[in-house]
This record gives sequence, C-alpha cells and structure tokens, in this order.
Amino acid sequence: MSTPVVDGGTVTVLEDSQDSALGLAAPTDADLHPLTITVAALPDPTKGVVTLASGLAVTVGQELTATQLQGLQYDAVANFNGPAGSFVYSVSDGTTTVDGTVVLEITPVNDAPTITGLSGDTVLYTGLSGPIVIEQGGDALVADLDSANFAGGQLTVSITSGGDSSADVLSIVNQGTGTGQIGLSGTSVTYEGVLIGTLAGGSGGAPLVVTLTADADAVATTALVRAITYEHNSSGATITGPRTVGFTLSDGDGDVSAPVSATVTVAFTTQGTLDVRVSANNDDAEERISTGAVSRNSSDLELSVDGSNAQLVGLRFNGIAIPQGATITKAYIQFQVDEASSGATSLTIQGQASATADQFDSARFDISSRPTTLTSVAWQPEAWPTVGAAGTAQQSPDLSAIIQEIIDQGGWISGNSLAILIGGTGTRTAESYNGVQSAAPLLHIEFTTIDPTPNTPPVVDSKSVTVLEDAQDNALGLAAPTDADLDPLTITVAALPDPTKGTVTLASGVAVTVGQVLTATQLQGLQYDAAANANGAAGSFVYSVFDGSATVDGTVTLGITPVNDAPTIAGLAGDASVYTTFGGAVVIEQGGNALVADVDSADFASGQLTVSIAAGGDAAEDVLSILNQGTDPGQIGLSGTDVTYGGVLIGTLAGGTGGAPLVVTLTAAANAAATTALVRAITYKDIDTVSPTLGARTIDFQLTDGDGGTSATFGTTVSVSAPNTPPVVDSKSVTVLEDAQDNALGLAAPTDADGNPMTITVVSLPDPTKGTVTLASGVAVTVGQVLSAAQLQGLQFDTAANANGAAGSFVYSVFDGITTVDGTVVLNITPVNDAPTIAGLAGDALAYTTYGATVVIEQGGNALVADVDSADFAGGQLTVTISAGSDPAEDVLSILNQGTGAGQIGFNGTNVTFGGTLIGTATGGAGGTPLVVTLTAAANAAATTALVRAVTYRDTDTASPT
Repeated sequence: MSTPVVDGGTVTVLEDSQDSALGLAAPTDADLHPLTITVAALPDPTKGVVTLASGLAVTVGQELTATQLQGLQYDAVANFNGPAGSFVYSVSDGTTTVDGTVVLEITPVNDAPTITGLSGDTVLYTGLSGPIVIEQGGDALVADLDSANFAGGQLTVSITSGGDSSADVLSIVNQGTGTGQIGLSGTSVTYEGVLIGTLAGGSGGAPLVVTLTADADAVATTALVRAITYEHNSSGATITGPRTVGFTLSDGDGDVSAPVSATVTVAFTTQGTLDVRVSANNDDAEERISTGAVSRNSSDLELSVDGSNAQLVGLRFNGIAIPQGATITKAYIQFQVDEASSGATSLTIQGQASATADQFDSARFDISSRPTTLTSVAWQPEAWPTVGAAGTAQQSPDLSAIIQEIIDQGGWISGNSLAILIGGTGTRTAESYNGVQSAAPLLHIEFTTIDPTPNTPPVVDSKSVTVLEDAQDNALGLAAPTDADLDPLTITVAALPDPTKGTVTLASGVAVTVGQVLTATQLQGLQYDAAANANGAAGSFVYSVFDGSATVDGTVTLGITPVNDAPTIAGLAGDASVYTTFGGAVVIEQGGNALVADVDSADFASGQLTVSIAAGGDAAEDVLSILNQGTDPGQIGLSGTDVTYGGVLIGTLAGGTGGAPLVVTLTAAANAAATTALVRAITYKDIDTVSPTLGARTIDFQLTDGDGGTSATFGTTVSVSAPNTPPVVDSKSVTVLEDAQDNALGLAAPTDADGNPMTITVVSLPDPTKGTVTLASGVAVTVGQVLSAAQLQGLQFDTAANANGAAGSFVYSVFDGITTVDGTVVLNITPVNDAPTIAGLAGDALAYTTYGATVVIEQGGNALVADVDSADFAGGQLTVTISAGSDPAEDVLSILNQGTGAGQIGFNGTNVTFGGTLIGTATGGAGGTPLVVTLTAAANAAATTALVRAVTYRDTDTASPT
C-alpha cells in the first residue's frame, strides 16, 4: 500500500510583505484513497500569519481542501525579519498520515526613517526678533525602526514654494553644548557637545543639508529637527506670504523619509506708539475696600491706602487705536507726584478683562466688581520725595502682558477703551484728572501690527528651450512679466548660460550681460546663438523681476540638440608639388601638415576618402595610389586593396587609374589620426614612359564621415614637368703661401644645360683664424650672401698672418629653380719660415762713463726675443756689432756673467749658459769684431731674451778714451 505524497520546502519572503504564496502542491495518493488535510502547526505568530487565499488566518486542527492548501499565503508582521518558524500540515489516507512542512524565512528590508509631529505646523515670522524656530510645537519626533543611528544620512530642509532665494535663510539655533542642547559652530553641528553632523547650504535658494555622523541617533536628530530656524535676511523689500518648508531625512542605509512640511508665513509689520492720558472726570476713581464706596472727583489718587483706608484705584484710557492681533512690545503708566511719600509700598496692577471698559460709576463696588485679567504685575515703587516729579521712578513696570491680554479679548476693536486696576499696601499719591488734567496718569504703549494687504509677487515666464547645434538667432520666446498689483517692474539679467555653449543676445544681436536691465520688449525679443559644434546641456539664462517689494526669478533652461558636423581636412587646400616625368610616384601632400578632423565623430566608419583629378589630367597615364610605408606604428600600408594603419585595416581601395577617382572606403578603425596619415600618403605618378603630357593637374580631396556629413573639396596641384638637368659647378683645391694676400680662387662660372636662371649663394666659409674669402674688391663675403657669376669668378683668399696648414673650405650653392648643387674650394696654406724678432730694444740709449765698469746695453729690461714658427734658435746666431762711432782699440762687447741659477745667464770662457744649461758659444767682441753667439737647441725664446738683456759694453782705454 502506498502512502500519500505531500509538498514542503522553504519559503523566503521580504520584511513587511503580505499575501506571499506558500506555493504548495495538492497531495496525491497512488491508491486513490480520499485524503484528509489538517493544519498541524503554525509558524511564530510574532513574525507572521498563514492565511487562506481569502485572507482568513488558519488555525491548528483546521481541515483544508486541496484547493485551500494550494492557495495558502503568508503575511509578515510589520518590521520583523529572520527565521519565522514552520507551517506543518498532515495528510491522512485513512491508514497512514504524512506531514508536509514549509520553513519560513523573512528577509530584512531597510525601513525608511520617519518625522512625526511636524507636518502642518505653522509659524508667523515678522522679522522682529531674528531667526525663529520652525517647529514651534516642540513635539516633532524622529524615528527609524531598524537603525540605531543616521550615520551617512542627511537631514534636508528646503523651501519648496513661496520662497525668496535672495533673502530666505534656513539655519540651526545654537543652544549650546549642555544636556539636550544643539550646538552650531561654523559648519559643525553638535548635540550635548558631541559632533552629530556637518552643515551646508541654507541660503541663496540652496537647501539646508546636515550630513549626519554615527552619533546622530534618534534623540539627537529629533533635537536637530526642533532646532531648525528661518530668517528673512533682506536688505531690500520683503516678499511676504507663506513659505512651505519641507523636511526629509535619509538614514544612511538607502532609505529616505516621506517629506513633511511646515509653513512659515512672512508678514510686513508696522511699529506704532500710543500715548493716552486719563481724559475725563469719570475715568479715574477710588473705591474703598471696606465699604465699596466709589469716589470719582478726588484731586489726587492714593495708591493704594488713603490714611488708614485701603482702596482700589481705577484708571480708564479711551481711544486705544490698536487693532486686534497687534503685538504689544512695551507698556507703562506715567504718574506725577502730588504728595511726597517714602514709606514701603507694594502694589498689584491688573487690567479689566473686557473688550471695552465703561466709565466708572458711583455705585458701590463698581471697580472691584469688574472682571480682571489673568495677568498681573507687581510694583514696589521707590520713594517719591518731590512733588511734581514725573520721571522713571514714577513709571510703572512693563504692563505689555496685561495690555496684550486685553486687546486679545473677543470683540476688541481699535479705538475701544481699557481700564487698569491698582491695589495693594502703602501709599504713593499721584495727580488725578480732577487735580491737574495735564498731569493725569498717562498710558504709554508700543506695538507692532501685521500689514493686512501683503504684496503679490510678479508672475514671470520660465521654460526649457532646445535648439539645433550651430543654430543662430533662436528666440527664447519669453512672455512679458505681469504684476497683479500693477507695480512698475524692473527686469534684470541675473545669470547667463555656459559661455562655451552659446550666447544670449538682444534681437539686435548684441550679447546681454549680467546685471543688465531690460525692457519688457527686449526680454520678449531675446535670442540664443549656439557656439560652433557645441551640444548637450547649455546651462540656464536667469532673469529677475522686481516690483518694488518682491523679486522673482525666471529661468530658461537651454539644451542643444547635436547635428552631424562635416569632417574637415586642414593644411591641404592650395598645396602644390612637382612631378618629374619618368620618375617614381610622389606624395601629393608635400607639406606634411594636412590634418583630418571631425568634431562629433571618433571615426569614419563607412565613410570614404575620394581623390580625383579634376582638371589637366590625362586618363591614359595619370595614376593615383597610396604609398606603402609599412605596418609599424604610424605607418600606412597597402596590400592589394587593403589599406592599413599601424597594421590595422582602416579601409579598402578602389579606382585611381583610367580617369577613375581613387576611393578608400573606411572602417571603424579609421580615426582622425589614421585618416590624416592616409591623406598624407596619397601619391601621383605619370606612367607614360614615351611622351608624357606635361602641365598642372588639379587633384581634389573630399571626405565623408559615414554619418551623413561630407567635407568641402580641398584642391591641390601637381605640376608634371620634364626632368631637370642640375647646374654644373666648379670645385677645386687651392694652396697658397703663408701670409699671401689676394690669392685668386679661380672659380669658373656655373652653367645650366636647361638655361634656367641660377642663384649663387655662399653656404659656408673657411676657418676665419686661417684666412678670409673676399670679393675682388677686397670686401669679405658672408654666409647667405648671393653672388653674381662675375663675383664668384673674382673671389680671392687672404691668409691670416703666420697661419698655415689646412684652412677649411669655401662652399657655395647654385640653384636653378629646381635643383641645388654645391661647389667647394678646399684651402691649404704652405708655411714660410718667419724671421725672429727682438722687441723693446731698438732705439734704447745709455751713457757710459769712461774709466767705469762694464754696463749692460739693454737698460730698459723689456727687450723680448720671439720666433712665431720656431721653438728654439738651434744653429742660429746672436750678432752684436758696433756699427758706428767705434774705436776698435778700446771698445769691448761681452756678456754679463750673472750665474747659473734659474733665469740667469752664465759666461765662462766662450760658453754661454741659461740657468746652468749651455745655450751657445761666444766669439769676437773686441778689436772691432762683432760679438757672435752661436746658439744651441736649448736657446729658446726665454733664454735668448735673457742673453740679449745680458750683452755688455766697456771702453778699455784708461788713458785717453775716445
């Protein structure tokens, strides 16, 4: 016998979800026995309830039909999640019972926070006392069922309607850092001194946003909500009327509270002052407490004991021109002293709690029987020592609360009368109406009233305007502003849209500026010019309308719809190149600066580059093609009809011969860089090897972008010409002697087989330390100088003094309009031996005293021997001769023996030394023979200079010298 087959499993539902189907299948029995289905157990009732499809909860022991079992649902209890227990049912076939089980799980869902007790709150703002707390009821309450704090969340407070962005300010009252207090320092918001958030915004129309920390729990955030303030901070006119202030709270876990709103009504207020004196015989009176007798004609007023009789004093003031709803800000009664008194006095002042006060009557207890205000004011006046005094000592305390209670009475209207009642102990005696009318008690009241007719702000036009890319003179279509109060309106430009996207102009085309004042006609005529190729969001044009009291902004939000822009090829139009017949293909774009661009497309997929010979062509011989540079980065490749860039296919080639244009159909890989490289790689060749057609070919380039845009046509020129024969120039080597001048270079004039005019230009000059190339006139030539053929033929070379060896080259270029050829003259200088020199000696003179000692001839000590082309004087001779006036018998030339030290000349026998080194051998010097020193290789310039300076003279005749 078979047992019934039952369904079971696990069902997971979302927190707070209702009517979640358990999805149970009906039980089956292979033996077809009738089956009884019974509820055996229910899940945790605190987490949820299993119900029939009708919504009725099932109970343990309840029998179900198969249809009811299949329709079972689960309703999760609010805010519960996690394991919810199991629903168990049994199925009996009359013999065997089998249980089916559904295990229930509730997946948690974040709950939005709530703000209660705030929605619908109202508050009146008159601007009399600075910022006011919006939540006046003090019962706003923040809660979040599934979060202990609002870390990462935000409290956002914004004026959603009726606001004045230029003057409305939302902020937070700085209560302090004590228990339960909200503090505000800069942008830091604290609760009981602990940081709970950071403040931003709140003015200029921006919402007030407090970004909350982990310390912002429900208690702290509730205190924050209750501390939000409103202030109207306008330096000009006030926009009156209600402001809807919306509050929302996000919990930092992804949920935001439902918005709640309070209303702040901004009203104009008028400040007023009223002084009313007791003005009739029956308006001040005294009532004796013991008997109730009323006196209305006393010459003074005893406050409040007359002799031994306590009394109640009544004062009635008429014509109180204060409307109901006014706010009493200050009030007092001014008395004047009638009799001096100084005893202790304690008075209680109340008002008559009536919409108006009647004159005092003589009937007993007329004063004390009148209803009194709930508010009373105590007064202990100081001594009144001086009769006639009416100063601050005779002023009552502030009675504004009493007066406020009276005018708030139902039925009060402006102009009614009010009464003040004074009783107590002690005595202060004041003047009465019957005593001195001009000194009778005076009631002073200061108050504010709300303007009953607030201004109606202007009505302005705002809209969104969308224009096409590059479109000009697009009308904004603004209507002229209107004002229900018919106030004159001032229209001012407040903000302009993104200047990179476009410009707002008057109908005349003149751009408007921020702060510019417009007429209504000018506003209606405003236009928008889109900047070239700009599209997308373009910002907003904002204008303000001021009616003398309120400013309202109008906004035009601007958008630009993109339009496909045609591609461009820059740096190509007008290019010209030369093709020499019988040569290889030449790149048409010789400048290397062609540049492809498309401002609104990243590639040219499905576009085409078309190159055609528009004029001057010969279809039988002209060929347009593509230079195959290779497959490396930056290179254009051509293999068959495949065109690549950096080895990546960018297009397919067709045409280019037989008069057909060359067309490259481009792929998505053909971006601007690749297509630029392609344009620069287009070639021309004339394939006629017999008699090619000479002349200019006009070759046009055009590019489509694959999106419907086609570039302009960019024309280039290829001039087909016969091959050029370069000029023939003269080059040679020229060798000259050292120190030689005016040496002709001997250059022949250049020739050109084609008869082309030639330009001869100096390219480079030889070593300037070795010599100078000059014109025949002797003027030195310079690099870049243009020469005539005659000047070239007459060029000369002047060697620098004592220079020799390789002197560099003179190079000149010859250009025939097509080809440049250089000519070179290699210059060399043959050295010539230079004679030695003795400087600082010629012309020296000295006086020799007879019978004296030998003297050095070179007395100046500045003689200097040199030889520019020899390091020493080996084999040379120093010869010293008496060439005139001599007496051979007595004149002697010799050498001073200084010694063998460094720098000294030594003379021993015939040997001459310098610093102890032999530098020569001396002969002669006497008997009329010259002194001759034959020099060695050690006789360098320094040694020989020392020798010259050491040559001596002596007259040896001791009897009769000549």
